[in-house]
Amino acid sequence: MKRLLRLSIFFMLCSLLFASCADDDYIEEPYSVMQDSPNYKAKVAIFGGSFSVNTESNIVKRYWKNSLRLDITNYGEGSAGYSRKAKKCVQDQIDRATSAAKPMYDIYILWCSTNDATARAEIGDKDAFTEADGYAPEALQTQNGGLNYCYAKIKKKNPKAKILLLTSIGVYAWGEQFHADDGLLAKFVDAQIELAEARGMTCVNLFEKIKFTPETYKPYFLSDDVHLNESGYLLMKDDVLAALATM
Repeated sequence: MKRLLRLSIFFMLCSLLFASCADDDYIEEPYSVMQDSPNYKAKVAIFGGSFSVNTESNIVKRYWKNSLRLDITNYGEGSAGYSRKAKKCVQDQIDRATSAAKPMYDIYILWCSTNDATARAEIGDKDAFTEADGYAPEALQTQNGGLNYCYAKIKKKNPKAKILLLTSIGVYAWGEQFHADDGLLAKFVDAQIELAEARGMTCVNLFEKIKFTPETYKPYFLSDDVHLNESGYLLMKDDVLAALATM
């Protein structure tokens, strides 16, 4: 009888330990569970290009997940932009995520990359592909038309959805047009911020917050000089977490 009791206690402790490990999956650094946040245990969907889906990004996604106990689904794909001119298009990711078969998410993260700028897409007006231009199909070839398409589809699926826009970050190996405050990419970022404000989206300006020079960026980027390594991603972890916790 005593042996059976000891075995029962042993298996009970093992099950509790397993549940605890599963709940805190892949914790790699100290964090605080933010139970008072209105978005505690929210369902989150992430969209974007390589920056949103590269393996190195997992370090911050785990941090956000563990801090807020988020349920995160990633729809991102390498080479994706918001314009139809990019090699892949976030509009298609949104179509999949807002189909009848998919659940409603509480938070949708629109993570911008450099792919619209490198595809030489037009930026477009902040009201591109809205009632203002009669939802002109050609507007979907622009960054802003694509962003407005995504916004409209999300709100149709879930009118109460919260949307977080993360801006593009600079690329320091491609010359000043892709990192200077008056360069080409900065114009795309300014438009992202303006559109987010017009639509009532929460926005984190990663272009401004993750700032280097051509002499200092290398420790934070992969060997391709284009994509962030884990150290680079960690620079955004608290700013994005603060947005997720309070939006």
